[in-house]
Amino acid sequence: MKRLIAIALLMISALFAGATDKDGIRFTDGTWNEITAKAKQEKKLVFIDCYTSWCGPCKKLSAEVFPLKNVAEVFNKEFINYKVDMEKGEGIDLQKKFHVGAYPTLLWVDYKGNVIHRIVGAVKAEKLIAEAKKAMNGGSNQADLEKKYKKNTNNPESVKAYLNSLIETSDSRAKEVALQYLSIIPKEQYLSKEAFDLIAAYVQSPFSPAISYLLEHRAAFDGKFGKQRVDVTFENIYSRYANALTYSVKNGKEFDEAAFQKLIVFMQERQFPSKEQLMENTRIKVLKYKKDWKGYATKINSLIEAGFYEKISSRIYTQWYEAVVESDCRDNEVLQSALNWIDMGLKIDKGFSMSYFERNWAAKLKILERMEGKKGELAKARIEYDLIKGLDVKQNEYTKRQAELTKTLQALINKAGS
Repeated sequence: MKRLIAIALLMISALFAGATDKDGIRFTDGTWNEITAKAKQEKKLVFIDCYTSWCGPCKKLSAEVFPLKNVAEVFNKEFINYKVDMEKGEGIDLQKKFHVGAYPTLLWVDYKGNVIHRIVGAVKAEKLIAEAKKAMNGGSNQADLEKKYKKNTNNPESVKAYLNSLIETSDSRAKEVALQYLSIIPKEQYLSKEAFDLIAAYVQSPFSPAISYLLEHRAAFDGKFGKQRVDVTFENIYSRYANALTYSVKNGKEFDEAAFQKLIVFMQERQFPSKEQLMENTRIKVLKYKKDWKGYATKINSLIEAGFYEKISSRIYTQWYEAVVESDCRDNEVLQSALNWIDMGLKIDKGFSMSYFERNWAAKLKILERMEGKKGELAKARIEYDLIKGLDVKQNEYTKRQAELTKTLQALINKAGS
């Protein structure tokens, strides 16, 4: 066993010593037009890594799969590789163009912008290479399924086939097609698991025919799926409906107060226990999308002081302060509230992650830089941030080394035992 461990340690040392910045997939910088022009000139498909800054699986894919030599050999030879944050810059339009509904989404696209192949998730190297070869050989049949769907949107079989392909790849068009499918099948089929799952996932309005049928036959649905599951379904639908009302404000429209009051009455009549919380969270979002930062901070602080939230997760505090950080607000009182929310989130968080601390201190810096009379606190926060950032790098390096060591040791033990 000692000999095996010694061999493992030597292998790991060689592994890390041999890694260079040149290893891995080479991603091309540039605008989307520049990327497609390059793809046309070189007669290659574009491979797009659709990611976001907060996506854990995206980071895992970038850290563990993209740097591998066997992956790079295929991708650097066959594709123009493009990495895009779907929440920033040109990525926002590309997210809509390619109907990206989950992260990471991996796309293979021709120079005209036609999607040849797509998958979702942090896949392993062998799977990624296999999917790349599928793309090189014509990709999936989703385009054909889409043509059949558009040719006859009232054919349950063609609609269902297309819908399944959209769901499998987390395509944002799944919602539209799911609602179409529910509208053309007999309502008696709503009691099937397949149809009920679609209702639970995609129906947005509590005033829709599907929900009317569910209410009329509530006992049958409770009996088959359980009361708790049906209750959660209603809760999700209420939330989706309220969110749709707030998104209209985000897009520059007036908040539809009449529609919101109608929802409130609907929830009251059905004795929805989380009605008040949904109402207040909706009001907070409306203030955020209106960029009424004074009202936003006042609303949140009043709810906290009144003990409205029995329990607030650190994630909620993060959502609250991030909205202010990303804004252009320079009101000292609002910015101080955001600093308070950061501290509150840190106090209740039970985990330990230097990356989490780094994100919070980075937010502190951005806030303090905008505030008047905070030079001393800003200088202190900068020192703390540099220290935390350094520790975060060390923690990540240590975690990676431990994972590689465990993997190598396990492989040797398995080999010795076989």
